[in-house]
Parts: sequence; structure tokens; C-alpha cells
Amino acid sequence: LGFMDTHELASLATFYPKKHYATWIDPRSSNGHMNDHILISRVDLTRFSDCGSRPCMLFESDHHLVGCKLRVTELGAGEAAEV
Repeated sequence: LGFMDTHELASLATFYPKKHYATWIDPRSSNGHMNDHILISRVDLTRFSDCGSRPCMLFESDHHLVGCKLRVTELGAGEAAEV
């Protein structure tokens, strides 16, 4: 078994289909690769509603940010709000 199976983890981006998955662009070939992941416990999968690479740049880099949407509920509220 692999590390993720042993620890019951999941790569969040694999559950949300996107047109582009690249989180790193090779400067020589300009090919995109998915090197950066958000790992979560499998039991927490229902707490998320989206995940993917974010091409916005805060500083010059060949990496794209990886972001996700987390559903948050107040205790007793019962209604989920996305942040």
C-alpha cells in the first residue's frame, strides 16, 4: 500500500474535474505538470466543494497556487456556507 492509502488520505484536486490541472510550468518546454496537491483525510471529502490551480500571481514564480473551497457551518445552524 502507498502512503496515502495507509493514512486514508486523498488528493483533493482529483475529485473536481478541471480543464487545466497544471500547478507548475516547466520553463524550458512550457509543459504543465501537477506537482502541488492538497491532501486531506478521506472522511473530510464532503466538507469541500471545489479544488484546483489558481493562475493568479502574488510574486514571480513558475508555480500556480492551489486553492479549495471549504464548506463551513456554525454549530447548530445546519446550513452550509462556502468560503
